[in-house]
Formats: sequence, structure tokens, C-alpha cells
Amino acid sequence: MTDNTPVVRITSTVVMVMSVINDYGSGLAVVLSENDKYIGLVTDGDIRRAIIKGLSPQDSIESIVNKDAVFGKITDDRDSLLSNLSLDLKAIPLIDNDSN
Repeated sequence: MTDNTPVVRITSTVVMVMSVINDYGSGLAVVLSENDKYIGLVTDGDIRRAIIKGLSPQDSIESIVNKDAVFGKITDDRDSLLSNLSLDLKAIPLIDNDSN
């Protein structure tokens, strides 16, 4: 991950993740396990929908992480990564073979 990538832990609270997303202005954050393995993504829209459904700002984001989010491997070529982009997809996290 780069310094431009907002990264949070699966145990982070909703309010903490909202703050990180706001600080980066990215609309999303990469979610890692406690041992730095890629789990998925969470977007500001995911958080907004969860709060409307009753999730508390002090709750963990674990229940709203998109674990099926598109990701690429650091070894993937640029064209194959670009082919996965769409209007709905803001970013493609790149991970290594160890899911880091």
C-alpha cells in the first residue's frame, strides 16, 4: 500500500473509518486483518447504508466490509488491471501472493 491509500483494520469503528475516508477524500478504505492481510474494502456509501439500517458509529466495521471487492496482484500487468475498472469501481487494491 502507498501513503495515498487509506488503510484501516477490521476492528476499526465506523466513526474512525469515516474519519480516515474523510481525511483522504478517497470515498473508500482498504481493510486489513490484525496481521496485515487484505480482507476487502469499505466505502462511504457502505457506511451510510449501514448507519441508516441502525449500525452505531461505535460499532466495528466488520459486518459491512465488502470481502468480495475486486483486487489485483502486484504481478498483474497494467492492461489486465485496467480491464477491471468501471464507472462503479474507484480503485483496485494490489496485493502480493501473501495477501499483503
